[in-house]
Amino acid sequence: MKQRLTTYTFNPAAKTIDFSALAGFDFRGLLAIIHGPSGATLYAAGVAALAASVSGAVVTLNASVGTMGMASADPLLVFYDDGASPASAGAQSTGNASLASIDGKTPALTNGAVPTSDQSYATHAPAYFQATATNAAQSLASLIGAGVPSWATMAWITPESGAAIRYRADGTAPTASVGQPVALGQSWPLQGAGALSGAQIISQGANAVVSIELRG
Repeated sequence: MKQRLTTYTFNPAAKTIDFSALAGFDFRGLLAIIHGPSGATLYAAGVAALAASVSGAVVTLNASVGTMGMASADPLLVFYDDGASPASAGAQSTGNASLASIDGKTPALTNGAVPTSDQSYATHAPAYFQATATNAAQSLASLIGAGVPSWATMAWITPESGAAIRYRADGTAPTASVGQPVALGQSWPLQGAGALSGAQIISQGANAVVSIELRG
């Protein structure tokens, strides 16, 4: 099991880290050593320039690794894999952090993957609109023929027929050639109250029939 070691003796002058106080230390499980104050990597498994040698439980850093200015009391980030398996649910405590306590609370997989956030609606049922985007930029509120409701935090915009569209939400009107493009049949999420209030949409060609679903 991967873990961070805190039991060691660092000798920067000799470029050694002594793990003798750690029972069963095995150099093969040492993954990386990083000098905390500077962020310098002193050892990394599999990296030739950051290799090290070992005698018993004393690791000697590569001669090219600089330790000048470092102190023995400086904290090191030592990452180590002891080869043990993670604890099972039965070996965990019965508190809220135990594996047993979260069993069954994660969502079922969809096509082998954890589902995205598009699973439910936080505060309101969605509001659906179908509108026509022309070659003149229109605000989202104008397109749906009503003000964007205060509860809305996201809009899914889908040009269904006619032409692809572009939008901008930075306060500048898009043109047929400038703005975020959304292809025919592509659904695009526009998120955040500021983006919804500032969004303007334009068709890239002929009038475009656009489906808009507001969520919150």
